[in-house]
Amino acid sequence: MKTNPLKAYKVPLHALWLPRTDQIEIRVTAGRRGRPRQAIRKEVTVRLDQASRLLGVLVPDDKRLGLGRWLRRSWEETEAPLDGPVPPSTVVYDEAAQMAYFSVWPNLSGGEIQEVHRRAELLLGEDGELMLIRMPVKVRRRAEDALSAAAGYLPNR
Repeated sequence: MKTNPLKAYKVPLHALWLPRTDQIEIRVTAGRRGRPRQAIRKEVTVRLDQASRLLGVLVPDDKRLGLGRWLRRSWEETEAPLDGPVPPSTVVYDEAAQMAYFSVWPNLSGGEIQEVHRRAELLLGEDGELMLIRMPVKVRRRAEDALSAAAGYLPNR
C-alpha cells in the first residue's frame, strides 16, 4: 500500500515588500504570540512565474527548524493538490524529501517557473512556530535580480 508523502495545510500567509530594507517578507498572520525567539538562516528556493510574480518559497526542513512538526501540530490538513496550481496560503509539505512549499500566488498561467536561490532568515516564535520568512532583494541598478520585479507586485509596509 502506497501513501502520499505530500500533505497540505491551510496557513494564513501575507507577503510584503519592505522597501527600506530591500526585503520580501512572508508572514504567518495567525497564531502569533510574543516576539521572535530564534532566527535561522537557510538557503531557500523562490519560485516566480513568467510575469515575475512571486508564486511561493520552497524551504528545506530539518530537526532544528521543525516545519513538519509545526504544521501537523498547528494547522488543519487539507487535500494536497496533485495537478494544477497550489492555492494561495497553502503549505505543501513533502514528508519524503522534507521540503515545505509556501504558496503565495497560484501559477495560473501554467507556464515556465523560474527559480531563484536565496539565503533567507526564518524567525521562530517561543513555541517553535514559524513567524516569518525574510529574503533580501537586490534592487540597485547594476545588481538587479528577478526578485526585484516580484517585489513590485507586493504591497508595501
